[in-house]
Amino acid sequence: MTRADAKRREIADRLADFLLAEGLIGASLRPLAAAVGTSDRMLLYYFKDKEAILAAALQRVIGRISDLLQSKMSPTPSSPDEVRSELLKLIASKEFRPYMCLWLETAALSARGDQLFRTIGAQIAAAMQQWIASRLVFPDPARRQATASRLLRAVQGEFVMRSFGIFAQTDGG
Repeated sequence: MTRADAKRREIADRLADFLLAEGLIGASLRPLAAAVGTSDRMLLYYFKDKEAILAAALQRVIGRISDLLQSKMSPTPSSPDEVRSELLKLIASKEFRPYMCLWLETAALSARGDQLFRTIGAQIAAAMQQWIASRLVFPDPARRQATASRLLRAVQGEFVMRSFGIFAQTDGG
């Protein structure tokens, strides 16, 4: 890894902190630069454009989500109900809330047609679905993937409802 690569990674880590704390709404170049203690011109020295800056920061966020899932969830494959219960506890935690809030912003921007956020959102969703599938005890891969997809939709839907103050049932449905 070159010095420039190391610096880009350091900047992306700090920008990930900013995005998790502040969200995407205020993520214009000047606030992003201020978050890492530099100028917007220096950010553009290390990254091609704002899209590249956000993509690098969001890739760091994806890595952190993966690390958090690995550290907080049981490594032993379980039933869909057990995995769902664990995921619901995790997304309700204070520690995971910034990630879910950023996820909702990413989804909203994607729904408005922003290709960067559609790409990043698809990567996050695919990684989450694969991770959930790896925790399920089904021997049939197709059934495991279908169940992982259903669980991901259910958990995300519950978070959206909780965000609106509507508490969806957590009992198997």
